[in-house]
Amino acid sequence: MAVPPNSIKSYVDSQLEQMEDRMSSLLYKQAVEQDMVAGILAESVKNVKRTNGRISLGQCVRDAW
Repeated sequence: MAVPPNSIKSYVDSQLEQMEDRMSSLLYKQAVEQDMVAGILAESVKNVKRTNGRISLGQCVRDAW
């Protein structure tokens, strides 16, 4: 099996490192977004439990003001 020249190995290593950095950044952003969604979902569940599933438009307006 032939060994690739150092320039090709260096190029491939560089490309893999850039891809790893991008993937790490994207995975971090995805984890943050998932945490935000989980927080919103937990808040929604809490609100529905508090109202026992009964929400009136008038009460929503009063709560907003």
